Amino acid sequence: AFYGRPVLRLFIAKSSGTNYTTRLPFHRFGPGDLVLLSSSTITQLDGAIIERSPYYIDIALNQKNYIDSGTKTKWRLDQYYSTLSYQRMEAAIDAVTATSSGYFEARIGKLDRNRDEISPELKRIVVRSALDGATSWADLAAQPSAGLCRKAPSANTARGVIEEIAPTLDIFQKRAAAKALRARLSLIQGPPGTGKTKCAAALVAAAVRL
Repeated sequence: AFYGRPVLRLFIAKSSGTNYTTRLPFHRFGPGDLVLLSSSTITQLDGAIIERSPYYIDIALNQKNYIDSGTKTKWRLDQYYSTLSYQRMEAAIDAVTATSSGYFEARIGKLDRNRDEISPELKRIVVRSALDGATSWADLAAQPSAGLCRKAPSANTARGVIEEIAPTLDIFQKRAAAKALRARLSLIQGPPGTGKTKCAAALVAAAVRL
C-alpha cells in the first residue's frame, strides 16, 4: 500500500510467473503521471504512477477498496487529466493572497476580489490569465527579484547563503534555489521525491536571511 492506497503493478506476465524479466515496450510514462486504467473485466481505475522500471510500472490507485484478484488481466493505460490539482492550487493562492477580512471567505469558497495580491505573477500563471502589456514569461523571469528580497543579491551571494543554510541539497537543488533567489519569477518542477519542498524551504530561509 502507498499511504493507504492500493498499489497495482503492471508487467508483462509469463507462464512461469511474476519474475519481471520481460522489458516493457517504449513509453513516456513516469512517476507523478496521472493515469487511467481500463480492462474488459474490471471497472475503470485511476491513480498516479509512483515507480517506473524497465520491467514494470507501479500505480497508486485512488480506489481504496480495490483488491487484486491475482488473476492475469490485460490493462490499457492512458494518461489521465484531472482539474482537481489545479483547483487546489488556485484555492491555495486565493487563500494566501486574500486580505485578513477575505481569508475566511476564501476558505469557504466565497472569494474576496478586493484583496492584497502578494504574488500577482504567480496567480496569473495558475489561472492562466494574460500578462499585462507585452511582457512575456521569459522577460518576467529575467527581471531581478522584486519582493522576495529587499534587494536582489549577486550570484555569489545567492550561492553562498544557499550553501550556508542548506548544505545537504544536491548541486541541482542549490543551483535552482540560488537562481530563484535572484529572479522575479521562477518555476521549479520535478516528479515526486526530487526535493522541490526542500528547495523551496531553503529559498524562503535564504530570503529571510537576506
